[in-house]
Amino acid sequence: MSKKQIIILLGFAIFVMLLLLVMGFVFSPHENEEVVDNEPVVEDTETDNDSGIPEFSDEVEENVEETKPERVTEKEDSETGEKEGGYKVVGSSSGYSPEVLAVEENTIISLEFMAEGGKYDFFVPSLGTYLVAEEGERDQLSFRVPGTGTYRFECRDYCPSSGKIYGKLVVKPK
Repeated sequence: MSKKQIIILLGFAIFVMLLLLVMGFVFSPHENEEVVDNEPVVEDTETDNDSGIPEFSDEVEENVEETKPERVTEKEDSETGEKEGGYKVVGSSSGYSPEVLAVEENTIISLEFMAEGGKYDFFVPSLGTYLVAEEGERDQLSFRVPGTGTYRFECRDYCPSSGKIYGKLVVKPK
C-alpha cells in the first residue's frame, strides 16, 4: 500500500468513528438523560392562548391537592430536601390526564409522557421542557422546577384536530 492509500484509509476510519460517536449521542435513549435545571423563560402572567392559563405565575392555588407519584422513585435527599417523584402524563384528543400535576417545591420530576389515539406532545413553554410520543410509545425526562408557582403545559407541534390542549404544573411550597 502506498502512503497516499494509507492516509486515505486512516481518514476514512476516523470519519466513520466520528459518525458513530455523533449517532450515539443523537439516538441514545431518553432514560439516560441527566436532570435538567430549568429557569423560567417567561416571568409574567400574560396569557396568549385560549386556555386563560399564563405561561408562568408565582401564584399557587391553595386547594390543589399534591399529585402522588405513579412510580416508586420518590426519595428525599437529607442535605437539600429534594425529592424525586415519577409522574405519568397521557396526551389524547380529550386533553391531558392528569390535567393538573401538583408537586411540592424541591421535587425533581421524572416525567413519563404517553399518547393515546395518535401522536401528541407535552411542552412547558416557560421551562423549555418538551416531550413527544406516538400511540404505544413513551418519552421520559427528569427536570427540576426552579420554584413555587403555576406553569402552563400544552401541546405545541402535535395537537388534536379539535385544537390545543392545556394543563397546569403547580409547584406548592413545603
